[in-house]
Amino acid sequence: MRRLVTVVAALSSGLLLALGCTPDELPLTVGCRELAECPLGKVCDLGTKECIDEPQERMIGRFSCTLRRADDPRGVPLGQFSEVTVRTAGGRFVLANIGCTINEEIDAITVGISPADRSVSMWMRLTLSKARANPKVTLGPYFELGFESVELRTDSIRYATSLEGSVLLGGKLEHNGVLDGYIDAKMLPVTDTFPAFGDPCPQGIASCGPLMPSVGGVQYCIEALRDTTHQICVRECKLDQDCFLRPGAICVIGVCARACVRDEECTSPTKCVSETAGGRKGCL
Repeated sequence: MRRLVTVVAALSSGLLLALGCTPDELPLTVGCRELAECPLGKVCDLGTKECIDEPQERMIGRFSCTLRRADDPRGVPLGQFSEVTVRTAGGRFVLANIGCTINEEIDAITVGISPADRSVSMWMRLTLSKARANPKVTLGPYFELGFESVELRTDSIRYATSLEGSVLLGGKLEHNGVLDGYIDAKMLPVTDTFPAFGDPCPQGIASCGPLMPSVGGVQYCIEALRDTTHQICVRECKLDQDCFLRPGAICVIGVCARACVRDEECTSPTKCVSETAGGRKGCL
């Protein structure tokens, strides 16, 4: 858990949101190559090289940005570009402001894109070494720290995360290098419920409720503490009060969980466990 907290701090330091330029290293086709070549209300699907209706629950589009270290003192570089569009969680978002960071110490690339009004942000985290080894990175659900996944959120509310898809990368994956990309990801709206402390999250953190950690929500969807065959929604705690947003939740083994007496009270495959023999129990 300490490793997770350390990497979270490194990822969140100094991320930038800016404007961008058209990528020039993605596949050229006889059909559309960018959003500007499609009529209003359509997007360019580079997989089929056709302009298609903006799809529901799908994030799609090209982007380009200059990779900077989080501690780079020069500020936002010029010439950033994004035409990423997404319809999900009952809304439509055109993500035009973009900033990208590279952190070789934790082997990470982070891409942040938001609409002009910055009402929400899309965050994508990629493992740097994997991206260098294969320019087509497979995306999936948001587990642990969210590597190889996408989330759409504000500081307090998470709206949707990726379920499956890919991002095609080009350019130089290094400090001051220009990163070109094309993302096509199926999105999963977040379950609209109270924080699901201790509950299973087989489809990632989208199953854990919409509240962000800063306002008392779930921090991670990670392997269960005593059974690594499944993932659960986790928020660290010291006192029961740290878990107050979920009715009936208590602090057990340092994490929030639903209070229980028997395994039958828990959502399978979680079990009713306690920190010590005869101690209070929670579903984990």
